[in-house]
Amino acid sequence: MALPVPESAAGPREDIIRLLAGTPEGLSDAEIAAVLGERYPDLTAKAVNHQCRRLVAAGTVERVGTRPVRTRLLDDVPVVEEHTTPPDVPLEEEPPRPALSPVQASIVRVLREHPDGLTDTGLAAALAGQHPDVDPKAFNYQCRKLAKAGLVERTARSRDVPIRTRLTAAGLEGHTAQPAPAADEPDVPLAQPSAPAAEPTPTEGHTTQAAPAPGEPDVPLAEPSPPAPESTPTQGHTTQPAPAADEPDVPLAEPSPPAPESTPTQGHTAQPAPAPGEPDVPLEEPEPALVGAPSRRPRRRTKAPSDDVARMRRSERDDWAPDDPDEPLLRFLPFAPAAGARTALRERMAERAALRRVPEPTDEVVLPTRDVLQGWSRTQNVAAAVATWLARRGGTIRAASVAGPAHDLVATLDGDDVHVEVTGWPPDGARSHPTTLAGDWFRAATRAASQRRRAHPRSRVVIALPDTRRYRALADDGADVLRDARAEVWFVEPSGDVQLS
Repeated sequence: MALPVPESAAGPREDIIRLLAGTPEGLSDAEIAAVLGERYPDLTAKAVNHQCRRLVAAGTVERVGTRPVRTRLLDDVPVVEEHTTPPDVPLEEEPPRPALSPVQASIVRVLREHPDGLTDTGLAAALAGQHPDVDPKAFNYQCRKLAKAGLVERTARSRDVPIRTRLTAAGLEGHTAQPAPAADEPDVPLAQPSAPAAEPTPTEGHTTQAAPAPGEPDVPLAEPSPPAPESTPTQGHTTQPAPAADEPDVPLAEPSPPAPESTPTQGHTAQPAPAPGEPDVPLEEPEPALVGAPSRRPRRRTKAPSDDVARMRRSERDDWAPDDPDEPLLRFLPFAPAAGARTALRERMAERAALRRVPEPTDEVVLPTRDVLQGWSRTQNVAAAVATWLARRGGTIRAASVAGPAHDLVATLDGDDVHVEVTGWPPDGARSHPTTLAGDWFRAATRAASQRRRAHPRSRVVIALPDTRRYRALADDGADVLRDARAEVWFVEPSGDVQLS
């Protein structure tokens, strides 16, 4: 379906041309949109840019300068004041005729003088005097458009040789978008047939049905000679030749006496007629030829019965051999004697059961030990220092556990139960800064101490911290909360001594 050219698309371009005719130095897209804004309220700077590019492609205006780019009329473009918008016409009836822009025409003209071609930099240097306002990168864009039109070609780039642009045969002959037919010539294709050329005959070409001449009878074009009245396959190809009057109705290929029927080497027939002395049996079809290379995939080996057994689940294998539960597993052990295989299987199963066995809980308390690879302010070393200090004071550690970044100790000191929440200094490799993490850990220890106080109202609740300025400041800020929870704060020094608050 042909789409008409809307009148609204051609109107702004006409007003742009009239506006540029009164401004020789040109206008930017924003300036044109501001002037034509009253007549075209929906006309933006982006729409003006599109219309100006259409005018550049038509060879009416040129765009010069950078930031902002200005549009100005070419010198040889006439401007008609009383110009009317052409009516809407379908695009298929009269397609627009492309034309070379001034920059493209200059590129073609320069390339005709250099048969070996020029690089984009060479084109920019050669045309610097004619087009001083054109960006050198624009020549690369114009050369690509000419290459798409088939006027030039761009050579491949190697490591040491840059891309060069040179004219093709069409570019050397000259570029014509679509020449209009002359007044005294008929509207015929460009390739004119020669005058003496007659109608094609079957010997010169293939015709389905040739029309007879006015002065000739209605007979085939190839006049039969007296000795050979019918056409043969060497003279031309016919769908079904008419049989001669003095010959029987037989196939085109005349059968020889010893071979009355046509063979596949003489011609291919969909279903040959059987000879009178032969039975009515179908011909053997020839084996089809391989179209592509044979596949390199390995052939599938024959499935063995052991494959099905190997794919079974353990429960299915047990059901499959109900007499002996060790029978399915013994099949896959590399032992020949059955007695030795059963012994090895029992040992292996015992080892697996021992590995899966959960250790039984014991009453033995594992005291935290000092880790020499870590600093003294780490949680494990602070817990070890507190446990050692309690043991020196005559206390007894009854329980020790690890819960996240904190260690919990339950001890007996001077006849009282002591519940200690041990918190150390955070490591340096964490995502958050250690100072920030220290505040989070202190608040978590404070909440845990409050819970311990509610669970053990008669016991001593202690928070053990490394003796740092950050934890000292946090303890001073949370003194009210600690006082409400009746929680003590112990500070562990680098030497291992404990200061009670």
